[in-house]
Amino acid sequence: WDRAKATGGTRNAGSRWDECMWPWEGELTSLADGILDDETYDWVAVCNAMSDSGGSPVVASEQHVVEAYALAHRTTDIDVSPTGSAGLAGVLAMRDSIADDERVVVVFSGVRRHFMALPNE
Repeated sequence: WDRAKATGGTRNAGSRWDECMWPWEGELTSLADGILDDETYDWVAVCNAMSDSGGSPVVASEQHVVEAYALAHRTTDIDVSPTGSAGLAGVLAMRDSIADDERVVVVFSGVRRHFMALPNE
C-alpha cells in the first residue's frame, strides 16, 4: 500500500506490479497460514476498492490472529478457520480507533477443514 502510494498512487497500481507486489522475503508462519500467499492474486482489485472507498489496510499481529480465532470459537457456533477469522483480528488491531457505539461487520470467510485446537488462553 505504501509502495503503491509512493510510486503513483494506490488506484491502478497493477500497472506498476513489479514496484508494488513481490513474494514474501524469508519463510513466514502464521496460525492463519491461508493468507501467506507468495503474491496475492486479487491485490489490484483490493487496492482499487480501498482507494475508491477511502479505506486502507490494517496490519494485525500474530497475537491478534490467535485471539480472534479463539474469540470466534468462544462466542459463536461458526466453525471458522484461523484464516477465515483474520478479519476479526483486524478489528482487534484497530479497536482503539472504533467508537464504542460504532457498528462493525466481520465476515468469517473460511471454514476449518481439519481439527485445529483452540489456543490456550
